[in-house]
Amino acid sequence: MAGPVSPLAKSVVEKYDKLKATRSVWERIWGDLKDLVRPDTSSFSSTATRSGMSNTDRLFDGTAPWSLEQLASGLHSYLTSPTDRWFGLTLKGVDPNSLTDSIRLWLELNSDIIYQEYARPTVNFNPMVHEMYLDIGAFGTSVMFEGYSFKTNSLMFRSIPLADAWVEENDEGIIDTLFRRIKWNLRQIEQQFGEIPPETRKDAEKQQGKEFEVIHAVFPRANRDTGKLTQTNMKFASIWVIKELKYVIRESGFMEFPYPTPRWTKVSGETYGRSPGMVCLPDIRMLNAMSKTLIKAAEKAVDPPLLVPDDGFMLPIKTAPASLIYHETGLQDELKPLISGGDPGLSLELMEQRREQIRRTFFTDWLIRQRKKERQTTVEIMDERNEMLQQLAPMLGRLQTEFMGPTIRRSIRLLDRAGRLVPPPPELEGAKIDIIYTSPAAKAQMSGKATVMQAYVQDIASLAQIDPTALDGIDFDAMAKELGKLRDVSQTIMRSDEQIMQLREQRQMKEQQQELLTGGVEAAKATKDFAMAEKALGGSR
Repeated sequence: MAGPVSPLAKSVVEKYDKLKATRSVWERIWGDLKDLVRPDTSSFSSTATRSGMSNTDRLFDGTAPWSLEQLASGLHSYLTSPTDRWFGLTLKGVDPNSLTDSIRLWLELNSDIIYQEYARPTVNFNPMVHEMYLDIGAFGTSVMFEGYSFKTNSLMFRSIPLADAWVEENDEGIIDTLFRRIKWNLRQIEQQFGEIPPETRKDAEKQQGKEFEVIHAVFPRANRDTGKLTQTNMKFASIWVIKELKYVIRESGFMEFPYPTPRWTKVSGETYGRSPGMVCLPDIRMLNAMSKTLIKAAEKAVDPPLLVPDDGFMLPIKTAPASLIYHETGLQDELKPLISGGDPGLSLELMEQRREQIRRTFFTDWLIRQRKKERQTTVEIMDERNEMLQQLAPMLGRLQTEFMGPTIRRSIRLLDRAGRLVPPPPELEGAKIDIIYTSPAAKAQMSGKATVMQAYVQDIASLAQIDPTALDGIDFDAMAKELGKLRDVSQTIMRSDEQIMQLREQRQMKEQQQELLTGGVEAAKATKDFAMAEKALGGSR
C-alpha cells in the first residue's frame, strides 16, 4: 500500500485538477440546462444547495423537462427495450448465412442469458439506463459504471452524475480515461475500503468529521506486462485517492474500460458531447422568462393595483376578503382597479410557438405520434412507426457505438469469467464474438431490405402467371432464411438445412409410394377391365 504522499497519489490529483480546469468552460451552459431542463440531478456549482432542497427556482414552464422525459423513454423503448431482447451475437468476420445451426443456437442461448441478466432487479440495468438517457438528452454526455458483484453473483450498473465525472479521449477519439469524484467522510471510507493506516487516520481525524473528496481514476496503463493478470497489471488502472491527504486508498485494475460514456453528437476537437437541450436552450430561456411575465400579468389581472386618492382613506388599504375600508364622510372618489391593457392572448401564442420548437428539438413529435381520426390498417401503422425510427437512426448510431456495444462486450467478458455463459463448441476455439442489434430502431433499418425482397417476389409472381420459369431465378430457401434474419426470428423455430433435406426426402418418398400405390391400383383395375372385356368377347363367340 502506497504512503500518504506517494508520487502516484500526487500525479492523480494533478491530472484531476487539470481535467477540472479543462472542463470548466462547459459548466456554465450545463448549469443552465440543469436548472431549466434536468433539475433533479447533481449541481455543477460548488456553492449549490445541498440535496433535498428546492432545485426548481428558475423553472416557470415544464415543457423542457417533460420533453426530455419523453425522449429518454423513447430511447429506452426503441433502443434498449426492457420487454424484448434488443441485441444478438454472431461471429466476427463470418457470414451469418454460413453458420451451422448448432453455432446459431449457442449464440442465441448466450444472448438470452445476457438479456435475462439485464432484467434482474439486483443488476439495476433498466433504471440506470433511463437515468443515462436523461443525462445525454440534457447535457449531451452521460456516464455509467458496469461491474460485477460477487455478493449477488450478478452484473451491476450505476449511473454517474456528469457533475462528478471528468473524461479524456485517446488519439482515436474514444473516451478511455475517467476521473470520478465522491464525497465521503472517514467512516464511509473505512466502510468501503477497510481501515486506513494510523498516521493517515490521525491526519483525517483532524478534519473534525468533514467530507473528503475521494477520486476514482481509471486510465490505460502505459507500461505493463501483458503476460501477467494481476490486479496492478491489468489493461486499465484503477486508483482510489483521498485528495486532501494525497493518499492512495487502493490500486487495482480492469480488463475493460468500466465506464461507458456515450455522447449525443460531438464537434470535432471537443471531448464532451452536445445535446438537444443545448440546441433549444435559447427557446427554453425565453419560454421561462415569458411564463414568469405572464404569471405576473395574471396576478395583476386577478388582483390588480388600486387607484387611491391621496387623502380621505385610512391607510393601509386592506384588500383581503370581508375587509373594511374607512374613508371620510362625503368623499366622492372611489377605489378603482388599474387596468394595464395588456394582451395575454398574444403572449400565449408566442409561448406555444416556443413550446412547439422545444418539443420538436427533443423529437417528441416523432416519438409521440398524433392519433388519426380515420381508421388505419396494421400495415399503415407499422409503416409510420418504421419511418419515424428510420428518421431517428442517424442520431442513434453513436449510442450503439459508445454505449450499447461496449456495455454488451464487457457483459460477455464479466459473465464468462464468472462461469455464467454456455461454453462454446470446440470448433469456435479462437473465434471472436460480434454484436448485432435487434431493437425496434435497428429492425426499422432492416425492414427496408425485407420490404424490397417481398416486393420483388410479388413482381416475379405476376410474371410467373405468363411464364412459370420466371420463378427459377429465386432461391426461396435462401430468401426464407434472409427474411428470418431480418425479422429477428428465433433460431429455435427455424429448421436446419439437414432437417429441411430430411423432411423433403421423406415427402418425396411418400409421394413415390403414393405414385406406386396409385399406379398399382390403376394397373389392377386395367387388368380386371381387360379380363372382363375378354370374357365378354369369348361369351359372344
